[in-house]
This record gives sequence, structure tokens and C-alpha cells, in this order.
Amino acid sequence: WLFYSLQILLHFIPPSGRIGNLIWAGRCLSASHVAMSALRVMPLCFAMGQAAGTAAALAVESQCDFGMVDIKLLQNVLKSVDVYL
Repeated sequence: WLFYSLQILLHFIPPSGRIGNLIWAGRCLSASHVAMSALRVMPLCFAMGQAAGTAAALAVESQCDFGMVDIKLLQNVLKSVDVYL
């Protein structure tokens, strides 16, 4: 068996262009149809939702836009609650 992991970058969870700092996660991320076939499974949707929610909370704490969240801080917070990155 060949096992591999995927990396989903934060900028693939796009904020809405019409309403500032409104974000969505899960199956509505920005990806090609080939990548989407692997990304649409529920565990990845759960992980994207947790990452998006955590990033939103960090944005509120830091008083910055969602896209300006410190990625290392986000990763550390997610790792502290045992999220597999």
C-alpha cells in the first residue's frame, strides 16, 4: 500500500468576495476536478472546517483579516488539539 498525505493551503479556503471575512470550508473549496475527487471526503471536510474555524478565531483575537492570520500560529494551535497536519 502506498500512503500519502495532502496539504490544503489556507488560501484554498477562500473568503467571500462580496462580504469581507465571510469564509466557507468543506466541499466548496477552490480546487480542480481532479483534486476535488480526493478532497470531497468527509474527514477532510471536517479538518478543513476545524482549520477554518480556528483561523477565524485567531483573526478575531488578532484583529486582522482572515487572510492575514499567522500560519505558524494556526498550525501550532491545531497541533495542540491533536489535529494531524
